[in-house]
Amino acid sequence: MAFTLEQLVEHIDGVYTVVGDPAGRTCAGIAQTLEAGPDHLVFICPTVQNPVDLAQRTRAGFVLCDPSVAVSDEMTAAHCYLMVDDPKLQFVKIGNALFGRKHKFGIHATAYVAPEAQVHEKSHIGPFTYVGKCTIGEGCVIEGHCHLYDGVQIGKNTLIQAGAVIGADGYGHVKGRDNSWHRFPHVGTVIIGDNVEIGANTTIDRGNLQDTIIHTGAKINNLVHVAHNVVLGYHSFVSVSVNINGSAVIGDGAYIASGASIRDRVTVGHNAIVGLGAVVTKDVPDGVTVVGVPAKPHG
Repeated sequence: MAFTLEQLVEHIDGVYTVVGDPAGRTCAGIAQTLEAGPDHLVFICPTVQNPVDLAQRTRAGFVLCDPSVAVSDEMTAAHCYLMVDDPKLQFVKIGNALFGRKHKFGIHATAYVAPEAQVHEKSHIGPFTYVGKCTIGEGCVIEGHCHLYDGVQIGKNTLIQAGAVIGADGYGHVKGRDNSWHRFPHVGTVIIGDNVEIGANTTIDRGNLQDTIIHTGAKINNLVHVAHNVVLGYHSFVSVSVNINGSAVIGDGAYIASGASIRDRVTVGHNAIVGLGAVVTKDVPDGVTVVGVPAKPHG
């Protein structure tokens, strides 16, 4: 399906300026800048080297770019430019709205959903997924081969990628006098807010005497382990292969880079950054960046 300029700009958030003649142009897809064709939309970040050169070389019919890019009359003969303050963000908004992968609401024939589960009719449960006595809100997408244990609560418009396991018991044990281990009872659950994303093969354990909480807007990448009683703040970002140990608290807007490990009971402050592969053993104040093993503030 091809879209006109008027349909594209409906999804731009904020002020924009059209430079060039859109007459006769339609957009049938999104692509990389130098691989696009005349019926594609691309974006050019102002931070790249020589954005004007990219704006000239692309074959795309529609180009999102920063107003600082000087567009000549010759360039507008081949392209229609949409001048916006954040080209990449607007590209994402248009791309998701018009060209993103869409899911049909409903439960796949091979999935199991417990009779006691409350699954909104406008949600998607993928193939071979197991849903226990859970609550799943409107607009959620649970991909195939996931396992959601009893008691898990999920808000609206949350995406859980294939293979995720939500609500298994945490790894809590108490050592006996004979060196044997006794499993600590896990009577809490996992509470997930709205607009959360959970990556493929990620595991989120239920709480023991309290709940594990993933607040609204949090984004979790693939192969992440979130242990019992952890709290992930609003709009926090956890990259691939991160390990967050029990009862850690990640603040609102915090960014945890790939391969990092967060010790149990540690607090990472609001808008703090944990660097690539860092091992956090002490609390991180709000807004501070830490790197290294063990992690220390980075100037």
